[in-house]
Amino acid sequence: MTDEQLRRRLLERVPDPATVEDYRRKVEAMMEEKERRLRRGTVGNMIGYACALLTSIALMVVGGVWYDGQLKQVWLGVTACFFMVFAVGVQINHLVNWTRLYTEKDLKAIEMRLIEIQQRLDKA
Repeated sequence: MTDEQLRRRLLERVPDPATVEDYRRKVEAMMEEKERRLRRGTVGNMIGYACALLTSIALMVVGGVWYDGQLKQVWLGVTACFFMVFAVGVQINHLVNWTRLYTEKDLKAIEMRLIEIQQRLDKA
């Protein structure tokens, strides 16, 4: 893709100056909805993480109590480790989603500033 094609594609995405306020409202509503979903997800993730942590602890305790030197009873500890790895993976995924939301908010704010500058230049 050449620079000119990239420039054209980017300019196609810029809203019309006449509909900037409408575009701003839509962007703000979209960001609020995404943030609301992530807040709801935070509660779910905390509950899930706590359940995985408690299950892992219970499996480790039970595995330690039942362990009598045989290798076949190690599966409880291994299962507990898998629970913890899964829980940490879900937490990292949630952290990435929050970071992506804040980055998108910053990018939209920069985009709106550029549109305002473009409007001022068009008026001048």
